[in-house]
Order: sequence, then structure tokens, then C-alpha cells
Amino acid sequence: MHRLTVQQLMEAQQVSDHDVDPVTGDIAFTWNATGEPSLYLLAEGADAPEPLIQGRGQFAAWAPEGQRFVFLRDEKGSEVDDVMLFDLRARTQRNLTNDGYTYTWPRLDPNGKLTVLANRDGPFDPYELDPAPGEFRRLVVGERAASSLLASPDGRYLGFFRIGTVDEQGNLQSTLHLFDRQTGLEQTLATLGGDLFHAPWAWRTGVTVPQLCVPGDHGEYQDLLLVSVLGDSEWMELGEGDKSYPAWSPDGQRLAFLEEVDADRRLFVMDYQAGIRHDLSVGDGLHRQPLWAPNGESLTVIFESAAQPPDLWRVTLDGERRQLTHGLPAAFPVDALTGSQHITYPTFDGRDIPGLLYLPREANGAAIVWVHGGPAACHRNGWYSEIQLLTSLGYTVLAPNMRGSSGYGKTFRDMSRLDWGGGELHDIGAANDYLRTRGFRHIGILGGSLGGYLALMALTKQPDLWTAGAVLYPIASLLTLYQSTRPGDLRTYLEEHIGTPEANPPFFHDRSPVNFVGQVTAPLLLLQGANDPRTPLSEAQSMAERLADAGKLHLLHVYPDEGHGFQRRANREDALNRVLAFFNQHLNLQG
Repeated sequence: MHRLTVQQLMEAQQVSDHDVDPVTGDIAFTWNATGEPSLYLLAEGADAPEPLIQGRGQFAAWAPEGQRFVFLRDEKGSEVDDVMLFDLRARTQRNLTNDGYTYTWPRLDPNGKLTVLANRDGPFDPYELDPAPGEFRRLVVGERAASSLLASPDGRYLGFFRIGTVDEQGNLQSTLHLFDRQTGLEQTLATLGGDLFHAPWAWRTGVTVPQLCVPGDHGEYQDLLLVSVLGDSEWMELGEGDKSYPAWSPDGQRLAFLEEVDADRRLFVMDYQAGIRHDLSVGDGLHRQPLWAPNGESLTVIFESAAQPPDLWRVTLDGERRQLTHGLPAAFPVDALTGSQHITYPTFDGRDIPGLLYLPREANGAAIVWVHGGPAACHRNGWYSEIQLLTSLGYTVLAPNMRGSSGYGKTFRDMSRLDWGGGELHDIGAANDYLRTRGFRHIGILGGSLGGYLALMALTKQPDLWTAGAVLYPIASLLTLYQSTRPGDLRTYLEEHIGTPEANPPFFHDRSPVNFVGQVTAPLLLLQGANDPRTPLSEAQSMAERLADAGKLHLLHVYPDEGHGFQRRANREDALNRVLAFFNQHLNLQG
């Protein structure tokens, strides 16, 4: 059997986002072909992409007239992004901000002005910048952070979401807002429900009265809401399965969208008038960010699967599919890659918990539970370098979609709100039980972000179940996370998911693994970026300090030039090597 190496997996390149020039059809996209996210151009009709901007550039957004785009650059991983303007003709770039604030969702409108969300004056709000004089103007003042900012095709209206509040029934409610730049008035267009703070949405073109198409809770699953700037609305009831990433064809007659099917996310196109939809999926796996070509005859989409890293594909309306980037080198040993199996297993309250199981060709007798981050996320049938490395070396990997995961209905998704480390921890323990029924006795746990937090909870509250644990950028204390994470958006977001320490001190103590390090019996590896604004370095450091005081076996490594998630190739390679070496030392029965 061929065993993969870390170096081989680092050669697998990944596309993370893209945008299509509305005039020429040229594609600007983020690719880590040189080791870290950089911007590339795939010109219409070209055989291969060309590098445009090296370094941490991502999230390109073309101007309506084409030939220029804005993008974000975050050199240190601290999410203090600069907004950059790139001129394709001159091949020049200019920093429009460079002032230490955080910017998101930058776009150029038909008048050449930049619309962007920023925390310049507290919570994230919409701003307008005229690049010539360089003057910012705050357009809307809100008490809760805004996200997902998009201007209408004519530039008059700005649509955006506000971070959710909780209704009388205890349900999280995000809201859709509209700002009229002509009148200076803001209105709330709809209550969307759910955890939709960063959800993509789209304006409908080709209609007399501008319409917004946004995801929202409608019944048990997430559907798409079509709402006009006048407030008229209708739910597009498209069946079971969460819907996301709506994209209208240039003539406004066809709607592309994604639908959750178990752990896959499939691509559909629907004729709006006829109500007939077609599955244009590249294959079984995960689709992201469908975007129309200017002629409306095809779409580009990012597609990945368990055995294929994220690549750009072009899909025509008659079903032709063409791969535009090739993330796996020609010499890559694809026979060593592992597919996933969708399984369910019983948990403490009689529910069946879904998950993905990865079986190695030659098992080494050890298993690992991989815990996804979030909240309201999901382990989908996509590309995970860590899992491919571990399975190629004989480890069995189970990735549970414990309660709180998205894609399985609103009731299941909202079960972990105000209960972090509660029922979902029992679901993770039940994943361990499932593996034990298959004969495993040496079981590790691995997770990052919220997954790292849940892994720490498991190691402190379920010490008899775990042989070793590795966590990346984790939460160690709900109290110190609440106090140290970025105000204005992240702290408000936390309040809706865990409450406040003043309102429930016992909960904040009981659900903080740093308070229970004395119960840890398994060796523990912690990996952390120094510039992380979401789960700050102090979280991993405090956990390591408590472990040291208690005499527990642990290792902490900090990457000085990373934030929440590791992007530089050298750091990703080092992290994979450390995780592998750690599990080989403490978990692998065959050494």
C-alpha cells in the first residue's frame, strides 16, 4: 500500500474563493499553489491560470465595468484586513485602507465608490469610500454587527444582515436590512431566523423592481426568500435540505443554488417560471460559490470531495463539466486517497447522530474522532489533508456531526445553543462508543476552534475514553474567551450562543475545560496562531500553564505569523508533522 507523506499532501493545491468579471468572464480566484493564499487570473479562453498577486490576497470582487477588482489582504492572520484595489490593465495595486481596522465584504459600485463593512466606530456597519479623496462615510449606525453586504446592480441599495437576536421562544433570529443611498433611509426587510450572519445571498437582475434572494429558516430547513425592495416577499419552497448560495442568471430567469443532501452539498439550477430544477453537480461532494458567466450559458463553481481538493469547474446548462484548475499534481498517488462513508450511530437520548467514517486500506488498530468547528457548521464530504494523511497510515477516522451541526434541520442545528459542551459532548462520547463496538481500544481525538474546545471538554470530562488528543486554536475558558475575543461582532455572536458570564456563572465555570485539567489522563498537543482574534493565544497558553502546574503530559507550539487557521505552507506542513508524530507516539499500536 502506498503511504502518503506530509510533503505530498502539501503539493495538493486548493481554490478557496473566486469571482467572475461581469464583462469579459475572466475569473480572479484565490489559490495556494505557491504555499499560501494568493490571487490568480484565468482569462476567458486561456488554457491555464496566471499569478497576479503573491502573498495573502483573497476574496477578489470585480467592479461592475470589469478590469478592476478589490480584494482583502491580511499579512499576519489577525483579520485586520486591508482593502486593496487592483487594476488589471496596468497590473498595479493600491491600498485603500491601511489604518488598523477590520474590513469585510468590499465591493465597487457603478459610481466607482467602495462599499464595505468595517469596525471603525464600534460594531461592523456599512461604509462608503471614494477612493480618489480617500474619505470614509458611515452610512448606517446599528447596535448589532452587520455582515454580508451587497449593493444592488445600479448601486442605489445596500442589502446586509444583522447578527441575530433571540425571540420569545428562544430561537435565534437574524434580520435582513436595506439601506437606500438615495433617501438615506434604512429598513428591516425580513426576519430570517437561524445562524445566518455570514451567509452568501444575491440580487436578482433583469427585473423592474430590485429583488433580494436570501437564505432563511422556513419550516425545519433553510429555504430561499425572494423579497423586493418594496417589502413584497415569497418563500421559494424547494424541498427538504438546507439551501444556500443563491445566484441569478444575468437575465434573472434561472436560479442556481446549493442543497444539502446528507453530508454532500449539491448544485442545482432552476427555471424560475417553470419551477423545474436540474442537478448539475460535478459529483458527490461539496460545491461552493456558483457564479454565472456573463452570457448566462454556464456557471463556475468550486468543487471538492474526500479524494479531491477544491478546484474550479465550469458547468454548462446542458450538463457539460470541465475542470479549470488541477489541485492534484499529475504524479500524485491517488490510489492512496480514502473516500468517506455516511453512517449514523446512537447517542444518549435515543437519537441517531450522523457522521462520516474513513476506513484505511490497512488498519493499524487505532482510531481518531475528528470534531468539526463551528458553531452551526458541519463535517461535509470534502477534502481534509489531515484525514487523508492519517488514513493512509492506517488510522480509522470518524467525523461526527453532533447536535448543533448544520445540514440536518433547524431543530438539530439549534440544540447546542446555550449548551456548549453539553449534549454535543455526549454525542462525541457516543462516537467513541461506536468505535469501541468495532473493536478499537486506542482512540484519539482531534479538533480545531470549537472542535478544539469540544476535544478539550472530552479530554477533561471523559478522561477514561481517550488515549491521546490534539487540538488546534482551541477555547479553554468560556469566561476568558468572552472577555478577550473581538468586541462588536464576535462577542455579540458569543452572547447569542452561550449567554453572558454575569447571567450564568456556574455554566461558564462548568463548561470551561481549563477548570478541570486535573482530570486529564491523555497526553495533549496544542497548536496555536499568535495573532488569532477569534480564539486568542491566551486560551492555549492558559491551558498549557494549568496542565504544567498539574504535571500533565502536554506540548504547546505557537506559530508567530498565523491567526485562526494556518495558511502558510511551512506552518501547515509543520502542524501536520506534529500531529502525525504525536499520534504515532501515543496512539499507534504498530509504532
